Amino acid sequence: MNDLHKRLYGICLVLMALTCLFAYGNFRTISPDKEKTMLLRQKIHQESTLNLDDEIQGDWDSVLLIGGYTSKREVKKATHVNIKWLRPYHAQRTEENILVFCKGKKPISYVRLSHIGASFRQDTESKKSFAEKLPRNKAVFHISQTEDKYLHLPHYVLHPVSS
Repeated sequence: MNDLHKRLYGICLVLMALTCLFAYGNFRTISPDKEKTMLLRQKIHQESTLNLDDEIQGDWDSVLLIGGYTSKREVKKATHVNIKWLRPYHAQRTEENILVFCKGKKPISYVRLSHIGASFRQDTESKKSFAEKLPRNKAVFHISQTEDKYLHLPHYVLHPVSS
């Protein structure tokens, strides 16, 4: 009987530990920011220049530009920021472009530009990956409009403005 109690106690401890790990992982998960997505959609479709410092409020000090076909490992190597908590993260296998707002080296929110009909480059067929980190005061983009060659819909390309 004493052995049975020890086993049950051990099983309970393992189940509690797994529950805590699962809860911690869900707590740290960062999902796409719907409010920022809607704001950027409106600005990108109406403006020729986008200054993220003026448009995106909050406590962020840099933004990551992550191009399609870029793995989390490539992002960390290029920007020194770990984006393992972004959910869902599809850029490594699609042409999806992502803006990640950071405080220091910590991602705090992100926007998937494919949901806006925008990207960082005109050549969306290129499978060359890239990740770049811009400070808040340099997060300014010129916006050009092209036509998606498959869907024949407007597509917006964000070009970072050089300082």
